[in-house]
Amino acid sequence: MSYTVSEFVSDLQHLHGQALEETAMMEAVKPLALKLAGDGAWFNEKMLTIDDTLGVGITTLHEEDDHSLTVIAVAWSDKDLKVPPHDHGTWAVVAGVRGIERNTLWERQDDGSHEDPDYAEVAPVSELDISLGDVICMGSGAIHTVDNVGEGISLSLHTYGRNPNTTERHQYDTENNCAKAFKVDFDSTGAN
Repeated sequence: MSYTVSEFVSDLQHLHGQALEETAMMEAVKPLALKLAGDGAWFNEKMLTIDDTLGVGITTLHEEDDHSLTVIAVAWSDKDLKVPPHDHGTWAVVAGVRGIERNTLWERQDDGSHEDPDYAEVAPVSELDISLGDVICMGSGAIHTVDNVGEGISLSLHTYGRNPNTTERHQYDTENNCAKAFKVDFDSTGAN
C-alpha cells in the first residue's frame, strides 16, 4: 500500500499540532520523509524539469496557508552546479529520492559582532552524501551547499518548518565574507 503525499502531510500536521521543539520535530519527520521518498508513487518525470538559469527544478507538493510545513521535490542538474552556501531560516529534513546529492555543511567562523551587519565568514566542516534511503536534518541555523555528484539529474524530497522564502534566509559569499538575504522563485522552474 502506497504512502501518499496527503498521508505524509496529515502526519506532519499532527506532529505540528504537538508543538514539538525543533530537534524533536526533525527526528519525528525523518522516518516519515524516508517512507515517502522510498514509496515513489508520488513521483512523476515532470519533477525532473530543470530551470537552466537556476540549475534546479522545484515542484511544490504542499504548503500550508500560513506557509508552514512546506514540502517540495528538488531536482538538481548534473551540469557542474555550484550552489553557494546558504541557510533556510527554518528546520529542514531532506531525503534522497534519486541519484546522489552531496551536502557540505558550513559553520560561521565570526561571532556576528562585526561593524558591517552583512559580514560573515563561513567555512566547510563536513560532507554527507544522500541517496535513496538516506536523510539529512538541518536546524534553522544550518548552512550548507548542495552538489549533484551522481550521474544524471538527482531528486530529493525537502520538508521545511516554513517556506524558506518567508524566512530571513541568507546566501553566503565566501570570497567577500558577506551574507545577503535571498529568495528562490519556486514557480520559475515550470515543474509546479
